[in-house]
Amino acid sequence: MANCPKCGAPLKEGQKFCTKCGAKMVLIPPEISARIDITKKKIEKDSLNPQLYVELGDIYHQYNLLQEALIEYQKY
Repeated sequence: MANCPKCGAPLKEGQKFCTKCGAKMVLIPPEISARIDITKKKIEKDSLNPQLYVELGDIYHQYNLLQEALIEYQKY
């Protein structure tokens, strides 16, 4: 069983929305999840590089994770 990334509530398999906070659950393919992780690690090493935040925002935007994308775009 997984947990909601927004509020931490337990989720049942195949659940589309969190019953506690209403967050929409998005299934991200493993290769995209890996790209996100790699980009976050790059940001940890070079936090003053605005292009990395844009790159991460673009990845989120491709998967319609608009709140996450906006947060990254606004960082620089």
